[in-house]
Amino acid sequence: MHTCIEIRCPNCGSLAQRLFSNRLTIGYKCPRLQVTQTECPTCDYFITTCSQNGAVLEAYAPGIQWTTAAQRTTAAATTRHRPSYLCHL
Repeated sequence: MHTCIEIRCPNCGSLAQRLFSNRLTIGYKCPRLQVTQTECPTCDYFITTCSQNGAVLEAYAPGIQWTTAAQRTTAAATTRHRPSYLCHL
């Protein structure tokens, strides 16, 4: 079964296509082979996920930088603002 709908791209907001399928070959990693594939021709966003558990099977999104939890924690710790009473030291 293939079902295709038009949605707004989560990356750029342009019209994109979302395909729901149980026939894609990448679905072998997914229970019941149920896969959701989203792609945008405008910004080249592409993601394939398992419809059952949300696992990302394949992704490509230019302009979106993927970071690990450790990188986000380090970045948050280094960008904290000092209280205003400490700024005059």
